Amino acid sequence: MHKDAPAPLIDRHVQDGDQVLVGDVPIQVLHTPGHTPDSVTYYLPHQKIVMPGDLILIGGTGALLP
Repeated sequence: MHKDAPAPLIDRHVQDGDQVLVGDVPIQVLHTPGHTPDSVTYYLPHQKIVMPGDLILIGGTGALLP
């Protein structure tokens, strides 16, 4: 979660420009405030994939609207 997120039990806080490795896949963190001030988007440059951070939920589920 973003460093400004009010969530103290997070393993790692990130900020704009950070890179996170998942296995050997680099994921770039983009700070994209809007829905919430601490919203982030994740960009996988090698696959040219963008994932809004709201899709990564802790302790809950999400749904896609038609």
